[in-house]
Amino acid sequence: IDNWKREHVQQFLREKVKPSRESS
Repeated sequence: IDNWKREHVQQFLREKVKPSRESS
């Protein structure tokens, strides 16, 4: 379960940073 949550959080952060970086 930890691995699944970690992967989910990493993908969420990556998607969040992707648009944020483009906006910057």
